[in-house]
Amino acid sequence: MNPLTLENNIQEVAAQERQFQILKQKTGEERLKLALQLRELVLSLAKASIKNEHPNLSAKELQKKLLQRIYGDDFCFEIGGK
Repeated sequence: MNPLTLENNIQEVAAQERQFQILKQKTGEERLKLALQLRELVLSLAKASIKNEHPNLSAKELQKKLLQRIYGDDFCFEIGGK
């Protein structure tokens, strides 16, 4: 294994452990707020990516593409998407 890769992995694990320590110190309400903020960020990034790939989509088409990206083709097909 490449030593640089091993070092990077060790640093990642240490960073994750530190994040968990910080999160454990927060109240349930604070953790929920962070989770909701992350959800909004992920949705914004996904929408931006879809808009970049398909700049002329209507709002309804964008929503369908977003659902498809999140839940996959099977889910969208079942609710009448695609």
